[in-house]
Amino acid sequence: MGALTTTVVVAQESDPDTVIAAYSAALNAHDVAAALALFDAYGSAADAQGHHYEGQSGLTQFLLSNGFGSPGAQITTRSVHVLANRAVWTFACSCTAGLTEVRIITRNDKISVFAIVPSPGPSTSVHQSGLPWWLWVGVAGGAVLVIVQCWRGQAQAEARRPARGLLAALAEARLGQRPTPGPPGDLVREVHAAPRARLSGLL
Repeated sequence: MGALTTTVVVAQESDPDTVIAAYSAALNAHDVAAALALFDAYGSAADAQGHHYEGQSGLTQFLLSNGFGSPGAQITTRSVHVLANRAVWTFACSCTAGLTEVRIITRNDKISVFAIVPSPGPSTSVHQSGLPWWLWVGVAGGAVLVIVQCWRGQAQAEARRPARGLLAALAEARLGQRPTPGPPGDLVREVHAAPRARLSGLL
């Protein structure tokens, strides 16, 4: 009786380097059919604007919009970072400005996912606003000066209020010390009382 032999079949994940080299050659040759053949049956792609493409017609549109439809377009690989069946591919293409970064996932020597990483949006920093830095410094200094002047004016107004209140209190106190005239009858009594006091003194 012969020995039993067990064969374990393991699905081999493809090396993305091979697929990237084939894609580069297809783009430089403007061979859309060769590029389509690199995607598996369920392969998909995404452009820098986040639009999703799949199927033969969708992938054809994606390829034509990203270099394959530009006459004379050529790409040059700048870097490739591979981890198992995943890769980050950075390249320069004459069809677009700057560098393009792509995330790729491969299965069985075919592209499963081909996603272009969106480029960072325009910065809104002061240095890219078109105005010189010294002008911004002057505007900031003027704003600080206005704030300080307003604060001083408010502080002076607050300082005047207690002084005015003190003067008003003193004036009221002085008015309170003056004798207040009584009723008219009291004045008549005082007038008649004065002669009587004189007569009693003579007697």
